[in-house]
Amino acid sequence: MAGKPNLNFLAHCPMPQSQFDTRIKAIFSLAEMLTPLFFTYEMNY
Repeated sequence: MAGKPNLNFLAHCPMPQSQFDTRIKAIFSLAEMLTPLFFTYEMNY
């Protein structure tokens, strides 16, 4: 959770790698969303 503001800042920076940073940000947010689902799935079975 602490890394999200930094990733947002990187994504909005006018840099040549802005698209790359946005992709990394999306991957990290997806991972943060999916990791609890995997843990709850493991706990249920």
